[in-house]
Amino acid sequence: MLKQLFTFTFFLLLFSLPICAQKPSSATQKYFTFLNNYETDSLAKLLTKDFQLKRTFTSFKNDKSYFLQTYLPYSKTIHGKFTIVKGWVDTTPNSFLVEDYSDYLKCLDVPYPTWKLIIIEKGNQIKEVIIDTTDIYRKYLLELKAKERIFTNWVLKKYPTETEDKLYASNKRRLKFLKEFAARTK
Repeated sequence: MLKQLFTFTFFLLLFSLPICAQKPSSATQKYFTFLNNYETDSLAKLLTKDFQLKRTFTSFKNDKSYFLQTYLPYSKTIHGKFTIVKGWVDTTPNSFLVEDYSDYLKCLDVPYPTWKLIIIEKGNQIKEVIIDTTDIYRKYLLELKAKERIFTNWVLKKYPTETEDKLYASNKRRLKFLKEFAARTK
């Protein structure tokens, strides 16, 4: 009898674990879809008026206006996408480990970083997104800065009339140079 009870409990736990695994809520699923497809109008409706994008590693925050008018167009320019690597059971709902893909990092040959992403909802809208670092952050940041410096020096040497200010003033211009930079080794 005890063996049967143990077996039943074991299988009950085994089969209920996938059910308990965290899946994004409907609003969170929409957020990732709209973000990865650069759907400004849909995101504008999904985000609360007081929406904030916060990063734990800097004091700079994006409000809804900045997020929609600056962050999203930049993300579109560099083909930035978040892919959910996994959700995890945490005291905070909608906690995810995401991979941050972009053409920018691809051209610099920097491995795509992972971030802890927490999405806070209010009703059926997104109130706040918090981006936190993972254990690879320091390595990622050092490699990114080193490769950005190599890229900038390459541009300034190849195009003597170019300046750092001009290079970083236009995302499209910088991406054009990045693609040329990446192609030089192929």
